[in-house]
Amino acid sequence: MALSTPDILIFTTAWLAGLGYAGGIGLRLWAGEWSKPASRTWLTGALVMLVHVLFSFHLRHHWSHDAAVIETARQTKGLIGWAWGGGVWLNYLLVAVWLGDALWLNLAKGHYSARAKWMAYVIHGYLAFMWFNATVVFGSWGARVFGVLVLVALCWSGRASSRH
Repeated sequence: MALSTPDILIFTTAWLAGLGYAGGIGLRLWAGEWSKPASRTWLTGALVMLVHVLFSFHLRHHWSHDAAVIETARQTKGLIGWAWGGGVWLNYLLVAVWLGDALWLNLAKGHYSARAKWMAYVIHGYLAFMWFNATVVFGSWGARVFGVLVLVALCWSGRASSRH
């Protein structure tokens, strides 16, 4: 089955945003800090996520929040038996949190680095929760495998880097 141009744009930006997430966190863990490549990858992933949401709203939902909620509720009911469209709001929050975090890191690294640890845990915990849902819960089989592998690798890298 051939994908339409809208499907290709939505699919590609979702994967690129996912790579930006995994790459940014992976580079940060590898270096032990937010290096320039890590922070730029993090920002790029957040920007691509914004583009993904904009493509989805324009190409799939025709700028209708209600249409997005209905479709999200339909997909959620198909997966877990509960027609809940609130995931749209969680995605809005995802874009705001990730983009805000990435801009803060890239525009005021000193201030960003001095933030309370609890704030970093809340932000990255939420982003990881959303990553898990996007890949493992709602993703295709390929996305599920990729999501699990990335989460395992990030957890392993985090443990390894915390020992140094």
